[in-house]
Amino acid sequence: MRKKGLMVFDIWFESYQSVDIIDTGVYDCYSSDYVTRAKANADLIQCPICYVEGSNLLLEKLVSGRWDHQFLIGEAGDIFREEDFVL
Repeated sequence: MRKKGLMVFDIWFESYQSVDIIDTGVYDCYSSDYVTRAKANADLIQCPICYVEGSNLLLEKLVSGRWDHQFLIGEAGDIFREEDFVL
């Protein structure tokens, strides 16, 4: 069972090229404790850690109900297709 679990784990993460830490300025993501934890997870999937600047804006909008063009809103029973999502 463990062998199969490891195989599934490897397949799941095989396309990952890095573990990105989004620096929103809220937490000290450069502290040794934080980096140690992140590195342990990155080591599991054999990827380097990268830092990316970011913000909590989408989360703030989601929680506050300020849903604009960055959100796809549907009614119960709606079916979304791939082309509904803009990248």
